[in-house]
Amino acid sequence: MSINRKKRLGRLGRPDFIGNGQIGRVMRGRRRLVAVIGAATLVAASSAILLNPASAATTTTTASTTTTTVPSSLPAGKVTVQATTTFNLQQCTPLPCVPSAIALTGTMVGTSDGNGNLTFPISGITYAPKTLTITVAVTVRLVALSDFTGTLNTKSGLVTLTGTSKTLLDIAALGATNCPIGPTTAHLSSANPGGVKYNATANTATITDTTFTVPVVTNPPSTCPVGAVLNAALALPISGSDPRSIVDTLKIFPPGAVVPTTTTAPTTTVAPTTAAPAPTVAPSQLPRTGGSDWPIAAFGIALVGGGLALASRRRRGLTRP
Repeated sequence: MSINRKKRLGRLGRPDFIGNGQIGRVMRGRRRLVAVIGAATLVAASSAILLNPASAATTTTTASTTTTTVPSSLPAGKVTVQATTTFNLQQCTPLPCVPSAIALTGTMVGTSDGNGNLTFPISGITYAPKTLTITVAVTVRLVALSDFTGTLNTKSGLVTLTGTSKTLLDIAALGATNCPIGPTTAHLSSANPGGVKYNATANTATITDTTFTVPVVTNPPSTCPVGAVLNAALALPISGSDPRSIVDTLKIFPPGAVVPTTTTAPTTTVAPTTAAPAPTVAPSQLPRTGGSDWPIAAFGIALVGGGLALASRRRRGLTRP
C-alpha cells in the first residue's frame, strides 16, 4: 500500500476529521430545522382550528332554517272571500219528503289579524238575491244577523267560520214578503264531513256544517200570511237527526291580492222546477253533508214548491163566495 493511500485512510479514521467549525455549523443547522418544523406544526394546528369553525356553520344553518319558516296564518290586512253556498234540506210538501238543494253566491269582506283570526262584519257580508221558480216565483235573500268570525291555518289547512243569519222570502203569488226563516247559527269547518282543507296554492277551501238548527216560523210580520205553510213545506223545526247540510266552497283573497270584479246580476232566475215526488229527485246528487254560515231555512226554499202551491189553492178557496 502506498504511503499516500495510508495517509488518506488515516484521516478517514480520525475522529477529528471534521473540524470543530464544521460540527458547530451542522448542529446549528439541525436546530434551525427542528425549530422550523415545530413552528410549521403549530401554524398548521392553529390554521386547522381557525379554518374549521364547526359550531359557527351549524349556527348559520340553524339561523337560515329559522328565517325561512313558513307562517301559519295570513298576514294582517283586508281579506275577501267569494263563496258558493249550497243548502241541502228535505222537501216535505207534498209527501213523501225528498232531498232538495239550492246554491247561492255571495261575498264576505273582512280582515285578518295576522295571527290566524278572521273577522267579517255584518256590513261586509252580501249575498245576491235569487229568484227561484218552483210552482210560483220565490225570491230568497240571505241576511247576516251578526259578524262572522273564524280562523285559517295556512299550514294545517284548517278553516272555521261561525255566525248567525236569517233568510227572507218574497212570494208574490201569495202576497207574502219578508217571510223570515231562522235565525240560524252555523258552525262551519273544513274538518267537518265533506270539508276540504285550505289549499295555499289555489287559496280555496270547503267548510261545512251538519248540526245547525232551524226553528219554526213564529209571529211572522203581517206581510207574511203563510208562516204555517212554510213550516209544513220545510218540515220545521229542523234539529236532531233531521238530514240537512250546508256546504260553503270558498275562494279566499289574502291581503294584497287583486280581487276580480264580478258581473253577477243582483237577482238570478232559475229555470222552472217542479216540486216533483221522490222518484224525480236523485238522492245521490244531493249531498247531505256540509255547513254554512247562512240561515239554512232559506235554502229550504227549494222545498217550498208544493207547499206554496197548496197555500195558493187555499187562498183561492177562501176567496170564493
